[in-house]
Amino acid sequence: MKKRVTIIDVAKVAGVSPSTVSRVLNGRSGNVPISDATRKLVEEVSSNLGYEASVFASALRTERTQVLGAVIRDIRDPFLSLLLQEIQEVAYQAGQEVLIGHARYDINRAGRFLRLMRGRLFDGMILLGDMPGDDGIIRELSQHPVPFVTIARGTKATTPSVNVDDTVGTQLALDYLLSLGHTRIGCISSMAVAGLGERVDYYKSFVADHELPWYPEYVQTGNMTQADIYEALQTMFSAPKPPTAIYCVLDRVALKVIDVCRRMDIRVPEDVSIIGFDDIDDSAFSYPTLTTIRQPVDVMAQKAIDILMECIETSASVDSALRQQRHILKPTLVIRDSCRQIESK
Repeated sequence: MKKRVTIIDVAKVAGVSPSTVSRVLNGRSGNVPISDATRKLVEEVSSNLGYEASVFASALRTERTQVLGAVIRDIRDPFLSLLLQEIQEVAYQAGQEVLIGHARYDINRAGRFLRLMRGRLFDGMILLGDMPGDDGIIRELSQHPVPFVTIARGTKATTPSVNVDDTVGTQLALDYLLSLGHTRIGCISSMAVAGLGERVDYYKSFVADHELPWYPEYVQTGNMTQADIYEALQTMFSAPKPPTAIYCVLDRVALKVIDVCRRMDIRVPEDVSIIGFDDIDDSAFSYPTLTTIRQPVDVMAQKAIDILMECIETSASVDSALRQQRHILKPTLVIRDSCRQIESK
């Protein structure tokens, strides 16, 4: 295996001291000035030898690695994947790199990743999405000096967090359906995603507060495979008065609902209107295109990195107000083609 090139190797070839090489490569000044010719020589020699700075050595000097750790609940989740891309871009602009741990809904795996990341190799940590049983991990992180932030974990999160207001988003969706004349509104959720309870709970409150027609068949929850959705729609449309619109608490569920409706010869939006939540990329390219609630992923990512960088730069203690920040952002309605106006029935 090829021997790693060190500062001492560069110094020998350049004919200067190791401290001079260190000062040149790390951009540090000193009491004794370094000539432009010497700087150029050191840079050329280090490049020719293939010298690479050690992040570990740098961390020992500065106590900073400029690396953030991110643990994502499920990288296959299109919304969390989109959010992660935004986080990586914002972090890059802040001079940080992001290394990713994929938890795959495994709380033990998530805990192992986070315990590794809270070591000196990482300046801060990000937890994307929630998982059942993650409260213990959050308590551990809250007592550790390495700062962290959770994102898309629900508005009831008591951690340093960035979330969209699920209640406002659900209200936007249901108000829009109501404005189109829909009073019989169903709801389809997913058991595979934790933290969706706020959206379902507000749906139920909205229906009750507006005294809308409702049947138990209107609410369907499952793993939301194609087979699950087929069964859910069959049950939903077996109600004494079937819904004319369906609120899906995730876009990826809504897109499957549209596909299954097509297979069942149920036309969208002619027979039933469909609205989703998230505004993932595929929502703008489905047929029909999906009306949905947009989460501001760019703002969410920026807020999350801002919290971390502020804590990192100030070496915020675990009880600092900086590490107690909670940001709840407003979603917006995106109107496309999957909903239509009807005569209220």
